[in-house]
Amino acid sequence: MDVDFWVYPLRRGEGEKGRRGENAPSLCLLFVLLFIALNAGHAQQRLTINGRDVAGMTTTLVSGSSYAPALALAEAIGGRMSYDPALGLATFDYAAHLLTMRVYATGAEARADTQALQLDGQPFAGTGAVNVEGSLYVPVKAVVAAFGGGVEYNTQEGQAVVVFPRATLRSARVDSVPGYDRFVLEFDGLTPYQLYFNQPANTLQVRFERLGPVQAQGFSGQFISN
Repeated sequence: MDVDFWVYPLRRGEGEKGRRGENAPSLCLLFVLLFIALNAGHAQQRLTINGRDVAGMTTTLVSGSSYAPALALAEAIGGRMSYDPALGLATFDYAAHLLTMRVYATGAEARADTQALQLDGQPFAGTGAVNVEGSLYVPVKAVVAAFGGGVEYNTQEGQAVVVFPRATLRSARVDSVPGYDRFVLEFDGLTPYQLYFNQPANTLQVRFERLGPVQAQGFSGQFISN
């Protein structure tokens, strides 16, 4: 925000008035207003995801929308983000689901494209990403909604609070067909996961994030034993 100052020469006697305090209230009010305006223009926007603060959120790129740095947002939700400059596409990978979005040079272009997003190949509501001097910013609400999270805004404090609920395991089974076993887990929501193969022990470990309590179970198949 730009702030302009105007300086006028004082006529003889006006300085004495100011020292006596007759002109002081107006001068103090002027600086109070300037202080408020400067702080309003530089107010920091806060983004919190599952209790974790994510720096860099802004509402100035696209009017009425909160945008956050793409890499920081992906890391905070437990997903991965990739960017292909040649295609002009950014991709979020979360719990085996893919959200792709077109990338634009300005917020106006991103806002104008109402079909900039696709979730698993299907159109998804939201505006596109914006490349700001090499830094990629993405719409917070669209990314969170695509993967089952919710956003609450506190406009007075300039804060957006994102919560991803814990998923619940509905069922687990082994489907055996000639040549391989298929281990099937069904959840009531999305949850990021990581795979670890312990070759010496010949075991596969799957680590799920934000998963509710699960009771121990045993499974067996052609190539699986508990």
